[in-house]
Amino acid sequence: MPSTMAEVAVREVARSCGALVIECAEVGGHVAAAADRTATTLSGLADFDQAAAALTQHRASVGAAIARARQSSQLMKQRLDHCRTTVVDSGASFTQLTDLVVDLNARMERIMVALSQVQQTTEVIGAIARQTNMLALNAAIEALRAGAAGEAFGVVANEVKKLAQDTRQATARIETTISALATEGAALGAAIAAGTESGARARQGLDGINQAIDELGRFVTLIDTQSESVAMSSDLIYSSIATVQGELAATADATRINRETLASAAERLARLEAVGNQMLDRISQSAAETDDTPYIALARDHAGRITARVEQGLAAGEIDLAGLFDSDYAPVAGTNPPQFTTRLNSFADRAIRPLLDAATADTPRGIGCVVLDRNGYLPTHLTLRSQPQGADPEWNNTWSRHRRIIIGPCERRAIDSEAPFLLNCYRMALGNNEFLPIKSVFVPLVFGGRRWGVFELAYVDQITAQAEALTAQALARNATQQAA
Repeated sequence: MPSTMAEVAVREVARSCGALVIECAEVGGHVAAAADRTATTLSGLADFDQAAAALTQHRASVGAAIARARQSSQLMKQRLDHCRTTVVDSGASFTQLTDLVVDLNARMERIMVALSQVQQTTEVIGAIARQTNMLALNAAIEALRAGAAGEAFGVVANEVKKLAQDTRQATARIETTISALATEGAALGAAIAAGTESGARARQGLDGINQAIDELGRFVTLIDTQSESVAMSSDLIYSSIATVQGELAATADATRINRETLASAAERLARLEAVGNQMLDRISQSAAETDDTPYIALARDHAGRITARVEQGLAAGEIDLAGLFDSDYAPVAGTNPPQFTTRLNSFADRAIRPLLDAATADTPRGIGCVVLDRNGYLPTHLTLRSQPQGADPEWNNTWSRHRRIIIGPCERRAIDSEAPFLLNCYRMALGNNEFLPIKSVFVPLVFGGRRWGVFELAYVDQITAQAEALTAQALARNATQQAA
């Protein structure tokens, strides 16, 4: 009975230890994810704070630009007022000049009338002079007829004739002068009339300029008003930015503290997980039966089958030791996550993959199994997890796990271990920030007398939604959704 009770107690301790490790792994995953999200939040807060700081730095230049704009608008208003005064004064001067020109035009018209009257009078004088000349000629003839008695009368007739001739010559000169004056007066009158019209048009133009200045003045006033509004809004914005920066600083400090707390919690959980794994493995290494004993037996049995098949391949020349231990990992272009090829791949797909599929099918609640070389390279994988990569890296991470190098602390500890097996619990990354806490039995693989790597058999204590997401049915549903 004591022996039986001891065995039950050991089994319960192993079960509790496994549950503790699984719980630590699951909680650690959530804590690590929260820490990552917190780091992302901190980065975003830092970027936002830098943007706010840049806006604050630009405040002085914006204020100076607004001040310059307002100063320019004030100066423009002053210049417009000066221009308006000048235009008004010019308009008044043009009005006076136009009135003067109009008055001058009227005077020229009166002068032209007077010249016309003088010309008419001159014509009358000329006619009288012609008649007087005729009379003088007749008098001279009569004086000749009278002889000595008409000599005195002849002298008078000659003087009258000379007077008539002088009068006719003076009249001709006057007519010439009046004609020239009339011509010049007509030209001057036409010029005055044209000047009057130009003055009227200039006055209209000045009125248009004055209206444009008024409109421009209203626009400048509007700019000045808007500049003042912009300045007030800018002050309000920068005041709000300063408030936001203060809140951001407080939020960043709190987030930074949370991140440090989460990181510390994640480290402590990782240490607790490691201790739990050590306890679980030591219990499993003892002769005591636990819930994991059947899986350990299955893992060692299937590792033996894989070893036998590889030795058979070596003996038959299907693969040589150089190809078996090839570590010249050639990157496969365009793969994400990265995949690599070696000379072992074709043999691994042909000889080892069927054994991995069979081992998984033979394992209750089995998640899968795989072989890893000493560098964590997976030359092949289950058929289910060896799908061609697509465009989605997260999908590839779940269904295209072959030809990859996947090594973490758990895998490294198993590869370095010389024990006949190693039982370990850890989080299996599924993509899209999902993970699955699993148990794995690692069994050393020795090929051709040399340590090659390990065989891993993974399983869960109970099937969960995350575990079901790794089944063939889940892959089929995923393919159907993508096709739709």
